[in-house]
Amino acid sequence: MKMNKLSYFALLWVLCLTVSCEKENSDSEKEQQEQESENETEKAVIDENGNYTDPRDGHVYKTVKIGNQVWLAENLAYIPSLNKVDDHSYTEPMYYIYYDETGNLEQAKLSDSFTTYGVHYNYDAAKEACPAGWHLPTKEEWIELANFVSKDKGPYAQGDNKWEHVGGHLKSYPPEGQETLWRGFECEAGTDDYGFRALPAGRVKLDTYETTGSKAYWWTANVVDENYADAAYIGGALDFYISDTMARYFAYSVRCVLND
Repeated sequence: MKMNKLSYFALLWVLCLTVSCEKENSDSEKEQQEQESENETEKAVIDENGNYTDPRDGHVYKTVKIGNQVWLAENLAYIPSLNKVDDHSYTEPMYYIYYDETGNLEQAKLSDSFTTYGVHYNYDAAKEACPAGWHLPTKEEWIELANFVSKDKGPYAQGDNKWEHVGGHLKSYPPEGQETLWRGFECEAGTDDYGFRALPAGRVKLDTYETTGSKAYWWTANVVDENYADAAYIGGALDFYISDTMARYFAYSVRCVLND
């Protein structure tokens, strides 16, 4: 009889512990879902001049509406930490500022490179980089942008993830008296008809900075597999492309698009 009582109380204790753990897990999952929902529904505030201020660091961005989409009209410049160019990872967030050799974040943020081109992100940094109310655009959202420009200014030929001449309408155009930043080999100047201001920030690849002055790359939200993700880019000519062969440790620019 004594053993039966002990067994009963032991069983009762295990049952109580199980129920308590399940409740804690349920509460934790509920809190996580509520936080994700809050992030998705939070609205970005754009002022009467079309500017958006990132509450994380106070950085002010111009915005532009193209078709039914609202984009940041500048490369994202949010940077919580700084990596050197020979640091890279497929799985850990990495942040770079063009041609910084110091590893000193505050000093690098004073550079002309940071002011002009913003930050280069590997994929895992890019997917979490946009502020609340904005998101990393999907491949389909980049295609929507390209199709709108093609129809509005063309129509232009399109095939194999290439839109002829579309890039030229998105490329930055220099203010009067200044030279274009698109000055790489065989580069053609853009007209920046929408104020998108695509800049030739280049990328970080294989421990070096490359193609600055001749190409612009931006991550999409679409993952191919554990090693690759899709990216949009404009080369020295006037065409616009989307590629699914970009290694996730490469570092590209980020353009955020406003949540619906």
